Amino acid sequence: MRKTWLLNMAGDPVALENLRIRIERHSIPEPNSGCWLWIGASDGRGYGQLATERGASPVKAHRASLMAFKSELGEDTDHLCRQPSCVNPAHLQAVSHRVNCLRGHSPNAINARKTHCALGHEFTPGNTYSPPSRPKSRQCLVCHQQWVTGRQMAGYYTKAAREARRRRGSSASLRAG
Repeated sequence: MRKTWLLNMAGDPVALENLRIRIERHSIPEPNSGCWLWIGASDGRGYGQLATERGASPVKAHRASLMAFKSELGEDTDHLCRQPSCVNPAHLQAVSHRVNCLRGHSPNAINARKTHCALGHEFTPGNTYSPPSRPKSRQCLVCHQQWVTGRQMAGYYTKAAREARRRRGSSASLRAG
């Protein structure tokens, strides 16, 4: 409904002009960064919200700004300035959800930008291992082989060690229940 409301405005110049006026009325320019800070209603995470129709869910102010000023609407709207309350269309870009996530500061985004492992080995196609259980993750192949070798040296893969782990696991589950 919310995306449809914005898309329906695209062909109506009067509605877009009214939306621009509403956005300018509910934002103030921040002189140092160039952000237009939203001073209207916001959600709990600092993103501005804009009422659409009585009883309907509000739209995010930055998405409405992108539509009103640039006539763009993507899967996600990325804040290039990293300020959630900014509605300056020059600081906004329509991108895919994946791109928006990878530009952020989440652990996944930080790990995706890494070019070397913790021990300094470069992540290259020939030196990168993806475990079958986690195909989207990656490990340094040199470090992974050292880890496996260390477990082999410690006897982790012997039949007796496997049997002991199996017994511990089954007795632990009996104690827990």
